[in-house]
Amino acid sequence: MFVLILLLFFSVNTFAATVRNIKVDEQDRIYIVVSPENYTKEVKERPVIVLFHPIGYSAMEFIEKCDIQDICDRNDAFAVFPEALDEDDDEIITALSTLRSYGKLPAGVNDEYVWSAGVRIEIDDLKEMVGTFGSILINAQMPNSVAKGYVQLNEDKDDVKFINMMLDEMKSVYNISDDIYVAGASMGGAMAYKYAFSENNKAKKVGVIHGFIGRNVDISKPLNKPICIFNTQTDNVAPFEGGIFNNAITDDLNVIAVNNKCTGADISELPNTANDGITITKLSYTCDSSKIVWFYMVDNADHFDLLKSPANDIDYMEELEYFFFSLPTTSDTKDVNNPSNITLYPSPATNYLYCQEEGEYEIRNLLGSILLSGENKGSINIAHLPCGEYIFTLQTETKYKRTIFIKK
Repeated sequence: MFVLILLLFFSVNTFAATVRNIKVDEQDRIYIVVSPENYTKEVKERPVIVLFHPIGYSAMEFIEKCDIQDICDRNDAFAVFPEALDEDDDEIITALSTLRSYGKLPAGVNDEYVWSAGVRIEIDDLKEMVGTFGSILINAQMPNSVAKGYVQLNEDKDDVKFINMMLDEMKSVYNISDDIYVAGASMGGAMAYKYAFSENNKAKKVGVIHGFIGRNVDISKPLNKPICIFNTQTDNVAPFEGGIFNNAITDDLNVIAVNNKCTGADISELPNTANDGITITKLSYTCDSSKIVWFYMVDNADHFDLLKSPANDIDYMEELEYFFFSLPTTSDTKDVNNPSNITLYPSPATNYLYCQEEGEYEIRNLLGSILLSGENKGSINIAHLPCGEYIFTLQTETKYKRTIFIKK
């Protein structure tokens, strides 16, 4: 095992990264840990975000795209970036090369840093895309895949096992808690789905940015955990209506919502603050609080805008930060109502809330819609809010604080 500690500077992003190595099925695997500021192991257990990179990106390259240190510091949490292996099956490499030569392979897809995410293409579909001559080459150069009837990226790797071994080691080395959140972008999103639907996963919540579900992932069983999904209707890599690697995005979304026993969705159009033609519709499904489904449907954005900075109308990472750390679920109730977390009174409240801490506040309903926000000046008029439960978050200079209050 090796451990390499780095202090890295990329453009405006600075982060302290520890590169660690473990052996999985006789192969060396690496992951990179970003720690919160002033981390001390003995103080307490801390949550962790697992972030899966897109295909073709190393873990370090993905870290450079994420403003992750601030998120770790604000929430006193770890972030960990596991790294996928290259595709080493000659027949799969041939399939990708053939698709590329026929102009059928989406931009950015190659055989480097490929997750074992259940991403599969049926041989018949492959042959249909490359025509008669291409089919002859496939039969000649890919006999094993033709016999199986499909090609599947990094099928012989077990990345679910890798992630669980990584988390077990982090439990020992860093004293992480059971609050484990997984997210991924593009094919990293496919890996987030694969891990979340695996029987022995440790994820508490899931986030997917411009990702898709591999066709060899079984989504027939309930996910039974909150999930936040971002997809663009004009995606040229994971097409919204379905493509080379994925089914129609809404088809898979509907399966997840039905299996999580959601009964409908609250639909809201987010403000087009950038005024650039890119618009976002948010669907907040009505589910049990332990199985929340949020879906952000983006229009007129490219697949590669997935971590664009500055953000368009929303920042995906900020939305995931709120979803992971501020949105309560059934199992979070004890934590968000902890009086030591934030001083907010009275609750129940009628006309005004009082909070003496400085910072920017937000008040959201339990579906996540922002109802009030601004600079906290000590008192907040809530007289116009309907009776019910609300989420109060306060961003101080160092972290987010949150709690639930009742309006009567």
